Amino acid sequence: DSHLGAAFNLSVMASAALGNTVSDFVGQTAGGAIGEAAERLGWPNPKLTEDQKKLHISKRAHQLGTIVGIVIGCLLGMLPLLFMESREDRTSRKVFKAIDRRGNGKISQEDLADAFQLIGLRDYDWVADLVMHETGGSFNLDMFRSQLRKAKGWLIMNNKTIDMSGDIDKDHMMEIVKDLFERSHEKSQKEWEALFNRVDLRGSGRISCSELLEVFYLLHFEASQLIVKKDRKDVSPRKKS
Repeated sequence: DSHLGAAFNLSVMASAALGNTVSDFVGQTAGGAIGEAAERLGWPNPKLTEDQKKLHISKRAHQLGTIVGIVIGCLLGMLPLLFMESREDRTSRKVFKAIDRRGNGKISQEDLADAFQLIGLRDYDWVADLVMHETGGSFNLDMFRSQLRKAKGWLIMNNKTIDMSGDIDKDHMMEIVKDLFERSHEKSQKEWEALFNRVDLRGSGRISCSELLEVFYLLHFEASQLIVKKDRKDVSPRKKS
């Protein structure tokens, strides 16, 4: 879904169907290899006669073995899900690390205010103080994700989204930008639309709240790079002297 589905603009169900097709193809082509592996392991081959294969007990055993094999295969195929992060979780973790300047797994009010100021958020000190009041002080990744869910609810309740899914389009994003960002920091509409298109991997013209967070991450990254370049320019003349 996050790779082929995004590349070919497929729905979640279409991506699942495509994955099932691939797994069925692999299962059919690997059948012979599995049989050969069983022989190498010394597993006995029943070598049933044609008459024995026609017996009800043989048919039932074959059907039961097929069902058990499919169920076990599906369960084993789901194991990687235990170790995979959703795109939403990956984005929140990435943003959390960017804000957590000390790298101690906690975001302080100073960290949050600096991040808000860096992306050009209006009343950044007040917003950071409001978040800290909600969290009761410095917070970890789990509490950060909890605050993101509250932010999504706020957007939905204030009609900043297309529908109850929390998705937004370009018009909604521009409305959010005008409400939350300083005028001095505003990019042109084309620049904002370019950021929107960078995170809209499906090209559907709508992005989730998690993808909106990715837009803010890109703003933070760009602003951080500008500061680094400025610091290098300030330092280089001193080295020459």
